Amino acid sequence: MTHSNSRARQRYQFHRQIRSPLVHHVVVATTKQLIHAKIMSGLQINFVFLLVYTYVAGDQCIRYNFEDGLAGFTTEHPRCKGLDSWSLGTYNTTSVPPMSGPGTVYVTPSPPQTCIATTDPFSMAMDGSIRLNLYMGIGENTMTLLVVTPENSVSQSHVFDENKFEWITYTLPITRSCTSCQFVLLGSVSDNSVMLLDSIRYKGPTLDWEQCSVYLPLPTPTQPPPPPLTTDDSCVTYDFENGLDNFILDHEICANYNGKWTLGSYESIPIARPHPSSNKYIAPDFLAAEYACICTFAIHMSEGGTVEVNAYMTVGSTLSILTLTEDNRIANIERYAPEKDSTDWISIQFPLWQTCNYGYIILLAETDDANAMLLIDSFRYIPKTMSSEKCTIYEEIVTTDAETTYTSTESTSTQHIGQIDDCITYNFENGLVGLILDHPICLDADSVWTLQSYDSTSVETPNEASNMHLTPSRGSVPAVSCIATIAFDIKTGGVVEVNVYIERGLHFVTILINEQDRTHYGAMLAGLTPGWSAIRFAWPRPTCHSCSVSLDSLSINAMELEFYTHN
Repeated sequence: MTHSNSRARQRYQFHRQIRSPLVHHVVVATTKQLIHAKIMSGLQINFVFLLVYTYVAGDQCIRYNFEDGLAGFTTEHPRCKGLDSWSLGTYNTTSVPPMSGPGTVYVTPSPPQTCIATTDPFSMAMDGSIRLNLYMGIGENTMTLLVVTPENSVSQSHVFDENKFEWITYTLPITRSCTSCQFVLLGSVSDNSVMLLDSIRYKGPTLDWEQCSVYLPLPTPTQPPPPPLTTDDSCVTYDFENGLDNFILDHEICANYNGKWTLGSYESIPIARPHPSSNKYIAPDFLAAEYACICTFAIHMSEGGTVEVNAYMTVGSTLSILTLTEDNRIANIERYAPEKDSTDWISIQFPLWQTCNYGYIILLAETDDANAMLLIDSFRYIPKTMSSEKCTIYEEIVTTDAETTYTSTESTSTQHIGQIDDCITYNFENGLVGLILDHPICLDADSVWTLQSYDSTSVETPNEASNMHLTPSRGSVPAVSCIATIAFDIKTGGVVEVNVYIERGLHFVTILINEQDRTHYGAMLAGLTPGWSAIRFAWPRPTCHSCSVSLDSLSINAMELEFYTHN
């Protein structure tokens, strides 16, 4: 994403934190000594001032993450002469599981060697510390961190060359003070190597790491939040027929984003509403700002529940959905960006991994194209103890003059080719019957799924009657595997469910619904923790005739699959 210089400066994550009480104390003491200057030599006075300056200037917090790209870094340092820059990457496009926290971006070197240096020099005090988050996996990897003086000499250096295949937080002591110094990061990698740097920071000797977090701390609320509208684990649905009542427009999380969501009517735009009862939507004003942020009312949300947002999006728009705890910590995050334009509404669903007794949902829109579109029609929270058909957003409407019956987008009506109210199930006891390895949607995939027996793996079967499973092709290089079903009808409200076992290393498995020449993105599951999980996707569109279900996965380790389709 390309940001303007003003936007980069506004959200530049370079922060200096000086402990003013310490400065006041030292200066006062120095002033008292100067009153008795008759008993001190000029050399002694100069030495006192030098000590004050060096200690205070180095007692600060300097933090770098890459959420705004490489702002604060340069390749114009003499140590980087002739070398290319590190590259930016996002966690939703890599097989490496992300660091915990709100970060979405990392930097990675390219073979054979790349280099970046911090733009602004800063001072570091002896007994301060450097901390960085680094992932080193496949290939021959070496990262060298240099602390370089204004004269281009190296004050300190550290070499990292162990492939741990996991995120490691390194803490390095400052062994001698350094004034107006810079970080230089040299990355040496082989082809197909995996090395990711999430963040790097420095803290002074009197600070602790909580005072120098990777991301700028959130402001503390000045007044208690409004009481939650829900106090137990119940279904919560919201459309915008009554506007933005009860929404928080100036929540602390949204303070750094100056764009706003606005209320609109389907009568004024050429986009078809997702349901006959829907008349209103909200949309960010991308012509005015690159970001827009809004916060819901307080909601009780439990682990295992599901958040679902119904949205219309074009290429260039990105929607991040965050759930917050009562103290404004991020509990869950889902990020979605369409790869191609579509005239269809999508249902973005994700399971909650943490309970929020007094939580909120943040909707954060962003774009790199002022002409991009993003509309939200409605959202809902479905408790894990409740079925989706009992948590409807719109009431059923029956029209008698047009011989057409409309039901809610969560309808339980089902349809199958040749048989009404049928249930389609796939297991793999008879091999790949009913599945297509060379479906057109899979042509760009690197490999196909393969059939295996549970006897050949250490994975425990999810059902005693299940003996076979599918797994994507494995190799030393991350690859996309794809397989599709034969065509069948999916009626509004039909549910596709896939049972998967994911180990660390798998980035995601995605359900795609192929309707003639259109591909609709359904649910996605990221491989953060090992175990069996169910991905469920309710079809929100009108009946899809002769559709097929495709499964994409990006993997460098193992994934096992049990596939069921409820239509």
